[in-house]
Amino acid sequence: MIPVTKNPVRLTRFSVVHTPNEHQGTIIHCFVGHEIVIAYVPRDVLDDYFNWPKSSRDKVRPPLWECHLVVDRNLSAFARIIREKYRRREYCKFHKLGLSEELIEITLEDIQRSGTNLSDTVIDIARAFCRMGENSFAENL
Repeated sequence: MIPVTKNPVRLTRFSVVHTPNEHQGTIIHCFVGHEIVIAYVPRDVLDDYFNWPKSSRDKVRPPLWECHLVVDRNLSAFARIIREKYRRREYCKFHKLGLSEELIEITLEDIQRSGTNLSDTVIDIARAFCRMGENSFAENL
C-alpha cells in the first residue's frame, strides 16, 4: 500500500522550463515552501497521448520546443496530476551536483487516469506565427 499524505502539502508556482534538455521531455518546476520539486513529462508520453507521428522519412515529430508549449498550455491539468502523485508520494529522489530534489515522472496512464482532456492546438498557433515571419514564437510569449 502506498502511503498517502493526510495533511495536504501545497505545491505552488508551477512553471515549464522552455530550454533544451538532455532528457527529451519537458521539465516542470514547482515548489513546496522553498524546496523545488521537479516533474518530468517524457516526449514519448505526449507522442502517445496526442497520437503524434513518430519521426520517419515522411512524417515529422513535433520538435521539443513545441512539446514545451503544449505542456505549458495544459499546465493547470499537469499541476493537478503532479499534486496527486506528490500526495501519494509517487516520486523519487533526484541527485545532481550535490543537491537532492524530488522528481515526479508523468506517465500516459497518469494523464488518462486524471480524466483531463489535453489540447495541442497551441502547436498550430505557433506554426502560423512562425509562418508570418517571426523567428521564435516561444520568445514572444
